[in-house]
Amino acid sequence: AELQIVKICVRDVAKKRDFEIPAGCEVVGDPKSILEDDTIDMADIIMAAIAKGKHVVTGNKALIAANLPELQQAVKAVPAGSFSYEAAVCGGIPIIQTLKHDYVGDRVTSIMGIMNGTTNFMLSKMAIEGASYDDVLAEATKLGYAESPPDFDVEGWDARSKLAILCKLAFGVHVPEESIPCMGITRVSLEDFKYAHQMKCTVKLLGVASMNPDGTLSAHVSTCMVHLTNQLSGVNGVLNCISVTSSV
Repeated sequence: AELQIVKICVRDVAKKRDFEIPAGCEVVGDPKSILEDDTIDMADIIMAAIAKGKHVVTGNKALIAANLPELQQAVKAVPAGSFSYEAAVCGGIPIIQTLKHDYVGDRVTSIMGIMNGTTNFMLSKMAIEGASYDDVLAEATKLGYAESPPDFDVEGWDARSKLAILCKLAFGVHVPEESIPCMGITRVSLEDFKYAHQMKCTVKLLGVASMNPDGTLSAHVSTCMVHLTNQLSGVNGVLNCISVTSSV
């Protein structure tokens, strides 16, 4: 395959170079310009850094979901380096370190939770204030909770990436995120909340994964009716919450 150089990071952008910059290549002085460029394969950069014994910290959930087994093997091969990604999945809980260290002697049987703060903010507003989907999406965008466009949040893709990561940590199974059934909140209306209220429920976007009796794993992301007696029903705003069930 032909190598295309799209960005070069240097200390002094103004310094005259003794070589020709390739056509279409941008010279930048801020490493973030490369790290935040979605057209650049960050997995290769991270793998190379780990191989050199560097300590890598990232919150790029899509990258981690797609490459976690390889990243874990890379760290094992070069113990001098480390790979930390707590912020990638509900960083305020925190769930990554909990699954890695606190359930070592347990067998996790299921995980269920609110894994996306943007959609939880929107659904909370619809449930509590009776605001329309379009209005809460506009507010979430204005407040900086939702990206523009907001597809990764409202279509459930962000939560799906997080669920894929949790499946690897909790069950030891690498699940390609595109194989996880996913339905976001774009079709949720105020009518849904009226029906939910009649059943003493509310509506939440949940990521769910559980081990079946035959040893297979089931996982999905979807809007769900959550009974008001369930602790997840009271988690509102941009907050996340994960429920882990295990057996010794």
